[in-house]
Amino acid sequence: MIANTKFLEPGTTGEVGFMASRPEGYEFLCTFPSHNVSMLGYFIVSDPATEIAPQRSP
Repeated sequence: MIANTKFLEPGTTGEVGFMASRPEGYEFLCTFPSHNVSMLGYFIVSDPATEIAPQRSP
């Protein structure tokens, strides 16, 4: 685990940051029991000069 937030109440938001050591893909998920089944995703850290269009899974 690279970073995490505190548990959030329904309807609230949180923010977390980290310094990526190199361009690559990262997975994220909710660690609350059974939430990781649907609360997960993937993002890509890229070179600032490289533009990658956002993608969304169905």
